[in-house]
Amino acid sequence: ALARSEADAAIHMGTIVHPLNDPGFVTFESNVMSTYVLLEAAEALGLEAVSIASSVNAHGWSYQDVPPEIDYLPIDEAHRVSPRDPYGLAKYVTEVTADGFGRREGPPERLATLRIYSALDDEHLANMADRDRTIEDLREEYEPGDNPEFAYLHVRDAATLSVRTIEADYTGHETFWAVAPDTSVDVPTERLIEEFYPDTEVREPLTGTDGLFDISKAREVVGWEPTHSWRDFRE
Repeated sequence: ALARSEADAAIHMGTIVHPLNDPGFVTFESNVMSTYVLLEAAEALGLEAVSIASSVNAHGWSYQDVPPEIDYLPIDEAHRVSPRDPYGLAKYVTEVTADGFGRREGPPERLATLRIYSALDDEHLANMADRDRTIEDLREEYEPGDNPEFAYLHVRDAATLSVRTIEADYTGHETFWAVAPDTSVDVPTERLIEEFYPDTEVREPLTGTDGLFDISKAREVVGWEPTHSWRDFRE
């Protein structure tokens, strides 16, 4: 398909999207092998760049049997990862695979893995805007130690980041957090940290409704700036 299309670059997002409906090995194989096959083809055909959908779950998050391990806030790409479930493990192995291809001589010159957080469309964001989640509501929703993420991303911002990474000017492989810069709730971020992350190191000031993920790398390396917020749907 790549050869017939005479592609210059590829954006890869076609895998099983969660581990809930398939055996673990099927989910793992879908994510890992589809990435390897694409990268091998890209190398053989001399593509300039490949952008690959990783996931917040490469860090170890939604589908595992224990809460994610958070050492500090905001969470950046250097934070350790600890996935356990088939989907999270597959996404992490995908990143490692891209890293290996990035060390090789020759094409593709540029590789990116994007840790996308729940890419949502307008309808989903409008539903978020209709919710009224106070700190009391959040206490009822989350148990102590759950480490809730309070994060989201609009699908158009995910698409924009994908394009930016294949058009950028770096070489080798880079992983980027693909998360909106604000939280998914109205509660001030400092209050969220006090309630849900009381013993976690805060390395950078987080004020207002700043998100818990650091997206400065994507801003600085590829010039990405998310432009869609669920708050825009408030009447």
